[in-house]
Amino acid sequence: MSTELTVLNSQALAQGGIGLDSSLFKLKPSTLEIVQRTSRQEGAEPGRFRDTATKDHYDKMEWVLLTNPVLQRAYYPKGSEFGRDSKLCFSLDNVQPHKAAKEPQAMYCATCPKGSWDNYRKTRDSKDVPTCKEYYHLVVADRATQMPYYFNVKGLSIAPFKQGMQNIARMIAALQANIKALNKANPSDLKPMPNIFDIKFPVSITSQNTATGIAYVLVVGKPMQLNAEARAEFGALYLDFANRRAAGNVQSAEESEAIAESLVSEAPAREEVAAVVGPIAGVVLPKSDITI
Repeated sequence: MSTELTVLNSQALAQGGIGLDSSLFKLKPSTLEIVQRTSRQEGAEPGRFRDTATKDHYDKMEWVLLTNPVLQRAYYPKGSEFGRDSKLCFSLDNVQPHKAAKEPQAMYCATCPKGSWDNYRKTRDSKDVPTCKEYYHLVVADRATQMPYYFNVKGLSIAPFKQGMQNIARMIAALQANIKALNKANPSDLKPMPNIFDIKFPVSITSQNTATGIAYVLVVGKPMQLNAEARAEFGALYLDFANRRAAGNVQSAEESEAIAESLVSEAPAREEVAAVVGPIAGVVLPKSDITI
């Protein structure tokens, strides 16, 4: 071995990271859930975040979005357990059932009686709450560890999540306006527009009394802008994720849902019916407001 090669190897060893360029060591998003009291998973701790792969639990986290939240929906017959085997119909775009749905309930989600609030608006009876549930599918990264996760915002967590996303949208709009003004004043030194991953926000869990007992609900805290160093780190993480997804090296939403459902077991769906106020209108992070 030459002296030159020995020096290079010594430098590489000192820096570390040798051998980690294999695809086997590329992080794949894990799935996070809020453990409800109906969970039947051994060791699951109600009222906490749970990584379904590692079984680690968290009380609080700080997230950065890696993609826009996607509105999806799933239909489980009343009285069935939540899980892959009992899910009869689902949509990954909230437009029409996925081609892999076992028993599509309608041609389009908008005309499906399983997702209609019409009966509930007339009776205000919880038994008339639609059985096809909307939820938001997220891809997030933990601020402290930079670990990527999938997370579904469901049920009573949807309203506070929407409010939290509106707070992020307002912050991004303010940042855009400020940068546009700076760029107009100094066109020779253009500043980059904000990205979705430039904002971090804390999340935690609170309990809420419902018609069927205690439910655990997502809490979205005040968003904050990342500093320049963190912005660069998460920019690199986002680009790596986007490139791997484009190359087919990241699980699709359908695959991640299937894995999550195989790891999550909860009591029959009817036990999750809570006091409901009906669907809440709102817009979550419109694409026109975000530069990615």
